Amino acid sequence: MRLRVFTGWVLALLAVCAAQAQDPNFSQFYAAPLYLNPALAGAEKDPTFAAVYRSQWRSLGFPQQIGQFSGVLPFASRKRALLQPGGLGFAIYNDLSGEGNHFRATGIQAGAAYNLAVTKDYTHVLSFGLQVGLVQKAVDFTDLRWGSQYNAAAPFFGFDYTASPTFTTDALRERMLYPVVHSGVVWHFNPVERLIDRSFGGFVGFSVSNLNRPEESLVRGVSSRLPMLMRAQAGFDVEISPLLRLMPNLLWMRQGSSQQVNVGTYLSYELQTRNAVDGRVMAGGWYRLGDSFVASAAFASGRYTLGVSYDVNTSSLRYASRGRGAWEMSLTYRMPRNKTARRFATPLI
Repeated sequence: MRLRVFTGWVLALLAVCAAQAQDPNFSQFYAAPLYLNPALAGAEKDPTFAAVYRSQWRSLGFPQQIGQFSGVLPFASRKRALLQPGGLGFAIYNDLSGEGNHFRATGIQAGAAYNLAVTKDYTHVLSFGLQVGLVQKAVDFTDLRWGSQYNAAAPFFGFDYTASPTFTTDALRERMLYPVVHSGVVWHFNPVERLIDRSFGGFVGFSVSNLNRPEESLVRGVSSRLPMLMRAQAGFDVEISPLLRLMPNLLWMRQGSSQQVNVGTYLSYELQTRNAVDGRVMAGGWYRLGDSFVASAAFASGRYTLGVSYDVNTSSLRYASRGRGAWEMSLTYRMPRNKTARRFATPLI
């Protein structure tokens, strides 16, 4: 009963106060490249499909669940084999929260990226990306209970199903559909095929989501525009030994008055059998400043990469979540066009 009351109050506050909403995010941000930066559609060399699922705050009884599925189709150049002209990409996500998943946000986006060679040997490339889409946010009022429907007098001493809520749902919209526009740029070093020196690679990127500041209010007559979400990314791929690589990364995000910084690294170890690489295992640790630690692990074999991660809260939120954080799973499928090509290894796994 208390959970239902809590859910009702949360949804009411979200709607009535027209709060500045935040876009969902993933701890395995590198496994959701198009969500991270639309320009990364130009960095992937192979047709690629990826799925990410996140579940958090299960201790509350109604965890928030976020899922995304994305795909990238890179362009090929017949005249200049080393230069990849760009790529197309799409992404679909679904965000569920509240008891009974009463609050839903669903989005679909599609875009393209264009690659510009900075040097003649194509070791330095700039990728520019643009993405457009539609997002729908909806609230299901069917099973919600409001505070004004609880009666302390006999014969109810609790929820009175005959009482009408003082806060009527006529003032609210059940759903809101709005367009979104995202853009980004990424500089990446060492993305060429058959590269002899594989000791170092890197990237720096910046993206802005919600460029059009769409109206997202579920309250009639009340305006609430979605703030722009800015992200900056940077990372390196350093060879420690022929089989071991280090991949440190940094992610900075800001939306409205909220800011988030992720710092961490991956260690990647290649598995070999008779001088052939059969796959690799990866393990990493991340720290989301002032919020949580993230432990990650992944295994790649052939065309598949499977990743798992778990967030451990370090902020005061750990008391509300009873020490239970968030876990994620990711699955990536690639269709290699050229097995000798040097892959853009970071932040993609």
